[in-house]
Amino acid sequence: MSSLKNYIWLNALMFQVSWFACILAPISVALGCTALFLIIHFMVIEEKLYEVMLIAAVSLVGYSLDLLFSYAGFIQLNKDHLIPLYLFCLWISFAATLSWSSAILVKHKATSVITGLLAPMSYLAAQRLGKIEYSGTILYSVCLHAVIWVVLMLIVHYYVIILKKHRINAR
Repeated sequence: MSSLKNYIWLNALMFQVSWFACILAPISVALGCTALFLIIHFMVIEEKLYEVMLIAAVSLVGYSLDLLFSYAGFIQLNKDHLIPLYLFCLWISFAATLSWSSAILVKHKATSVITGLLAPMSYLAAQRLGKIEYSGTILYSVCLHAVIWVVLMLIVHYYVIILKKHRINAR
């Protein structure tokens, strides 16, 4: 049990390192940090298939939404390639926290809603650091983004419930 508690802290730390690498560092560093995070993550966890399903679903949906926002002109992404790989790394890293350091964020509907309401703060931080830019006014953009994130986090909440209900464990 102690090692799992320690991993929760390590998981949170690895996410923060990955977030800053994705926002501030060259793409090679972001890819390296994300890869290291995933290698450590899958070495430590026991329910590998469950985590793969969670990480794949959340990162693909989140990444697709952000790309849709970009193509719709809602946010401007600082693209290091045709497809912003740093954004995919961010989503993978975030999804890898959902059973560990960020588990409380999707455990209850209320915390999922609160997470959705607060999620635009991460985008505001990325904007201040020059990685993205909202197209509209800050108030409008943050409010719209929060509404979309609330819906996303509620979907993730129910997806986690479904995954746990059908607990698939491949070691």
